[in-house]
Amino acid sequence: MGWKDVAKLATGLVSELKEKAEEYRPEAVAAREAESEARAETERRDRLADRSAAGATAELTITLSGGEQGTLTITLPCEREEADGWWRLRLEAPDPVLLGTTALAALSLAVPAYDGPGRYDLADLHRRGETGEIESWEAFDLYLTPATEVDDRTWFVDVSATPPPVVVVGTEAVEFDLPLGSAVNAIRAVGTVRW
Repeated sequence: MGWKDVAKLATGLVSELKEKAEEYRPEAVAAREAESEARAETERRDRLADRSAAGATAELTITLSGGEQGTLTITLPCEREEADGWWRLRLEAPDPVLLGTTALAALSLAVPAYDGPGRYDLADLHRRGETGEIESWEAFDLYLTPATEVDDRTWFVDVSATPPPVVVVGTEAVEFDLPLGSAVNAIRAVGTVRW
């Protein structure tokens, strides 16, 4: 290999390094991230519109007390499932809706060790999971968020609160009384979801 061949390889390598440097410039990375976020938001809105069009909605009546306060009744796109011993329900708004002193973007309810309609004491289920009586579980499936993405303002169920968090699952509705905590404050959410 002669010096001309080495020079040609070096020129190619310099060109490739320059392209990589351009690709990882902060402006280029930010543009790709913004494009990805916009695409994800469009997909989320399309998914919610499809649910609404298919009639997969539920009416939520909710009252907050504690660090935030408010009452709201609204019909939102809804997803419900029973799988792997869990019952789950998720309501999500295309845009956050005003709920007194805060907003509501999504509400997620869940019951581990689900065995049909009935009253579920989540503190007891959490204790039973920690002792190995049932499969261990974390309370991250039960939350209320005021923004379309989970952040420090998102409230998660507090399984150590008194009175304990309770979910009552019926055939056409679910009732809930949930103490919730975030990095910002603590609230209690009481309500019903009818489908």
